[in-house]
Amino acid sequence: MRIVLFMILLQATIGSRLFLSNPSIGMNQMYQKLSQSQSSEINQDSQNMTAIQVQQEPQPYSKYNHPLVDYILGSIFLFFAVTIIWLNERRSVCQVTPIYKAWQQCEAVQDFKHPQENQNMKLVHVEGETRIQEGSKVIDPEFDVEVDYSIKLIREVEMYQWIEKKKIVSGETLYFYDKEWTKNHIDSTQFKEPNDKFFQNPETLPYESQIFYNEQVYFGGFVLSRFELDKIQNKCEIKYNKELVDRVQAATGDKLKVLGSDYFILDGCNLLSKKQTDQRNYAEIGDIRVSFFNVPCGPATVIAQQVQHKNPKDEKYFTFQPWDSLNQDKILKESDDQDSNSLVKQQTLAQRADISSQSSNLFYNALLNYQLPEQIHEVVDQPCHKDQVFQDLVNKSIGSLWPQRIFGYFASIIAYCILITPLLSSLNFLGLLKELDGRSNYLKICVLSILISLATEVFIIGLAWIRYKYVFSTVMFSLCAKIILFILLI
Repeated sequence: MRIVLFMILLQATIGSRLFLSNPSIGMNQMYQKLSQSQSSEINQDSQNMTAIQVQQEPQPYSKYNHPLVDYILGSIFLFFAVTIIWLNERRSVCQVTPIYKAWQQCEAVQDFKHPQENQNMKLVHVEGETRIQEGSKVIDPEFDVEVDYSIKLIREVEMYQWIEKKKIVSGETLYFYDKEWTKNHIDSTQFKEPNDKFFQNPETLPYESQIFYNEQVYFGGFVLSRFELDKIQNKCEIKYNKELVDRVQAATGDKLKVLGSDYFILDGCNLLSKKQTDQRNYAEIGDIRVSFFNVPCGPATVIAQQVQHKNPKDEKYFTFQPWDSLNQDKILKESDDQDSNSLVKQQTLAQRADISSQSSNLFYNALLNYQLPEQIHEVVDQPCHKDQVFQDLVNKSIGSLWPQRIFGYFASIIAYCILITPLLSSLNFLGLLKELDGRSNYLKICVLSILISLATEVFIIGLAWIRYKYVFSTVMFSLCAKIILFILLI
């Protein structure tokens, strides 16, 4: 990243020198050495103009104005511009190709209530609705809150605490403090003013945010793992009533007294801790606010690898695991399936590390430091066609593709401007190009650089994708040929 930023600054510097000066400046000194004298008209006064002839002696080449320097600088920047474009396209190919491969191999489950064994170990697309066992409930034992017809219960706890903020004014860092509801405990001893007794938070957060799952959640004929349940986020806030508040008070009363509070009261859709003698209607440091959310059964879509496991009673059941093209025949343990750091992910990350270690070029490694799609294991909390799910995956993978394409394009324009400037001056000097004034020369350089850069980038894009999208690559090559033909015609 540092090298890329250095390139931007360096290219901007060279580009500024190029565009703010005469485009043919790279050859001016050569004209002075080959010509024994040069005459120029100098305006001495805006009202009294006198034309005089000035004889100039040939001057030695300046290393900054020598045309060879322009050729070298242009070649260097062109190399880096082409490298950026190529690595950007290759990165996109590496990210998108596994998704396209999975897209082609994905099979639809016709009846999600009756999975077929012939689709085991295959990537499948399943649409349906989640369900639970009759009469099962999800319970938060610490607050004695329970919900029916739910796949999980979410408890969110916040504490009113001091937070430290900083602001830089005239080069000096100023610290100030504010009160906010936060879900995590903030250690006030780490403040810049830890000895100030005024800005002190409680030592711990008395209650933790937590998720409680239903023991068994079914998806037609499948059993969903914790990973799939975590992906379903269509939560709705629980409405409190007097009975629920009384149950919470009975379950938490003793602990609240230890914390310095007496009971919970309703504060909108939240439970707020209060003291018996407290008549205030605002929050103070150390107050607790608790919210509960219910995630009910409903429609969902799963794209993953279909597998079969056995329960403790030695009964087979269908479920899902992450799909990877390199490990299609490996059945993960149930614990691995629920863990996002599965063997599939670890192996793919190790492979990527091996690829990166093969090159000692820091610039190359920096551009290859991207996240590969290690596995396909998608859960959407609504009915979705498989094409929509995979298209969303592709869009996420190539999110930075176009910004880097544009950067590489403008970098190549600057490189070609530096290269074309002495070339046109040389042709002009040799009589192969009719004499141009500074403005027309400037315009010609800009137009040629834009067109040649466009042709270069289009060709590299087509070359990078030729193995995986040959129709797209053919279109790119055809467009490149048309651009080159147009350049030759003008």
